[in-house]
Amino acid sequence: MNISRNIYYRFEENIDNGTLYIYIYDEEVVIKSKEFTYRVLKGIDQGSSIEKIEESLELWYESYSKKQIKELIGQVIEFLESHNIIYE
Repeated sequence: MNISRNIYYRFEENIDNGTLYIYIYDEEVVIKSKEFTYRVLKGIDQGSSIEKIEESLELWYESYSKKQIKELIGQVIEFLESHNIIYE
């Protein structure tokens, strides 16, 4: 999985308890999201496998079950793919 070209992102932890801004340069669009999405996107950007991202998120979000984390990652990936932010 890779991040598409001309995608820029930034996480601001002090805005609304953590806000991710994703800028799609070609479309001049900014999409806002939350920290969970940031952690998934950052893992993809670093070349981590989905399994490694899951392991990392299990440490960050201890109150979530493995099943919940897996489902949330699936939703985030679907969201990112639907906006052409990531691709296989």
